[in-house]
Formats: sequence, structure tokens, C-alpha cells
Amino acid sequence: MSYEVRVHRRVEKFLKTIPKTEKERLKSLILSLQKPSAVSHVKVKGEEGVYRARVGKYRVLY
Repeated sequence: MSYEVRVHRRVEKFLKTIPKTEKERLKSLILSLQKPSAVSHVKVKGEEGVYRARVGKYRVLY
């Protein structure tokens, strides 16, 4: 099963402001969300159906 990944324009704008190495790592994680088995799922406490993943000092919520 595969999912479509859509990125909010604020995220696109933010990615332009961070260093290239961190940007590539974040992009890699975001694109890997197309295949849910490729990402470890950690549920966000207090939220229904929201998960998180950490890349360096950044956290991706999905």
C-alpha cells in the first residue's frame, strides 16, 4: 500500500531556510511516508491519529 504525501507550503518555505544536509534528511523522511512500513510510528499522546518522527533536532508530525 502506498500513500500520497502532500506538504504544506509553510513546510516548503521552512525547508528553504535550513542547511542542505538537514534539508535532505527531512526530505528523505517525508518521502518515505509514502510507504508506512518504512517509518517507525510513535503516537503523539493526547492526539487521535497523529504520529511523529524525529530527524536531528526537528520533529515531523504526520
